[in-house]
Amino acid sequence: MLAELYIQNFVIIEKLQVEFDPFFNVITGETGAGKTILVNALKLLIGDRFQKSYIGQYGNTSIVEGKFLISSEEKLNRFKEMGYELEDGVLIVTRESKSEGTSNNRINGRNVTLSFLKEMMQDLIDIHSQNENQTLLNKSNYISILDAFSPNGNKKILEDLNKNLKELQSLRSELSSLSLSSEEIDREKDILRFQIEELESIDLENFNEEEIENEFKVLSNVDRIKVSIAEISESLKANDFGKFEVLGSLSEIVNELSELKELDLELKEVFDRIESSYYELEDVYRDIESYQDHLYYDEERLQLLDDTIANITSLKRKYGSDISDLIDFRESSKERLNALEKIEENIERLNKEINKKYLDCKKLCDILTDIRKKVSKKLEKDILENIKGLNMPNAKFSIDFYEDEKITSTGNDIIEFNISTNVGQPLMPLNKVASGGELSRIMLALKTSLASIDNVDTLIFDEVDTGISGRTAILVGEKLQKISKSRQIITISHLAQIASLASSHKLIEKSERDVDTISNIRTIDDKERVMEISRLIGGINITENTINQAIDMIEQGRFQFNEEEK
Repeated sequence: MLAELYIQNFVIIEKLQVEFDPFFNVITGETGAGKTILVNALKLLIGDRFQKSYIGQYGNTSIVEGKFLISSEEKLNRFKEMGYELEDGVLIVTRESKSEGTSNNRINGRNVTLSFLKEMMQDLIDIHSQNENQTLLNKSNYISILDAFSPNGNKKILEDLNKNLKELQSLRSELSSLSLSSEEIDREKDILRFQIEELESIDLENFNEEEIENEFKVLSNVDRIKVSIAEISESLKANDFGKFEVLGSLSEIVNELSELKELDLELKEVFDRIESSYYELEDVYRDIESYQDHLYYDEERLQLLDDTIANITSLKRKYGSDISDLIDFRESSKERLNALEKIEENIERLNKEINKKYLDCKKLCDILTDIRKKVSKKLEKDILENIKGLNMPNAKFSIDFYEDEKITSTGNDIIEFNISTNVGQPLMPLNKVASGGELSRIMLALKTSLASIDNVDTLIFDEVDTGISGRTAILVGEKLQKISKSRQIITISHLAQIASLASSHKLIEKSERDVDTISNIRTIDDKERVMEISRLIGGINITENTINQAIDMIEQGRFQFNEEEK
């Protein structure tokens, strides 16, 4: 359950902290006091996105934080599996957004992604706003409503169906690629053979591009290399008398130092280094001589290398950026050619596989339909019972099934919710006959039915009393009061009949200051509650009569609550 709510710098809320009762909490306040703002803040706790307009003018950071008390062993184990071992069952969700655009989502102080937060909160709060009534007008939502009423939401069957549908789509795509005329097949086979032949003109697996390019560079510059190498060789060891040569000079230095090191031991290290350099240069000279002996111009080889480089460049321009791409393209072309050459055989195989996979999908759809039809009978009964208890005594309600030709990720059911609210009125689709007040009651009836099987701790209703009054309002309030025995209820209301039945009453009020207007919420005491219920009864005309009426309604609400407790 939601134990505490803290809000800071959120729209016109500067700062507030409010505690909630575990049973039936009602929130009232004048129009424009900030009830919608509060609902938007609560929605952030279950994963709604922070909007820039939410950040108030009282700082650069907006914070919404909820403290939840978890007692269910099932939920505690689920949170533990997700990495949260809750001490004393306390879960704290923090949403924070800064004016520069950064935001943080934290669970018990640890940063989490928004998708992870949504998963964590999926069975803690269910927020029903007035807009949600529109889900009853959209037939596409009826399947999810029935599945929510089914054991485990038909999750495993739906997962299997989606897996099979993806496989079916893949098979159909493969078949589509083979659905060609004989002319198109012959044309594509010719193109593939040409591409394969081009790519097989080079041994791609053993092709060393770097070596080829290096050899081409050497042969292209062989004359220049010869001249330079010859000059280097001459410098190391001259053949003409009188020319300076490095090796000869070093040999003389080695001989001279060989005698001097005997006279001064400090010269030994110098001698060793020069001697080592001399021998190293001699090796270099021999390598250069060997290189010169093998260096020759091969015009035929140069032309072959040039053709090879031009060929590989052309292939990369057509089929890929590197050798591995060319190999992949060649192999996929071979596979495609092989498929085309066996096209009739493959078409027959694919058609068989498609038919089998479709039957697998249809079988899963039939299972879903059977489960949903069984569930619908109980849901029909529960919803009708709850609707009648909300001052619609002559109502009739049915759930009808039709089969769609197309199979989707939810099956092939088309579901219609039908209702008749008056004697003699035929059952008609809900989206064609229900008024706003009736929709509110039907949604409450649905929530009441789902509450018996879902696992949500806190139900939040935003103006569930829209379009109702009098006796109907009392019945709606009693229904909310009854539900609050098994889970926490938080409802925003403008009707005294509902507010008087709550076990805890919160007041949202707006106050004007010199330069701005702020909104606040607080729990009101018995005296203030009498005045607030009086305001709901009589508006601005609060009289002794409305005050006495408010006292009676509050006392009656407490009596009913305690009687049900017994």
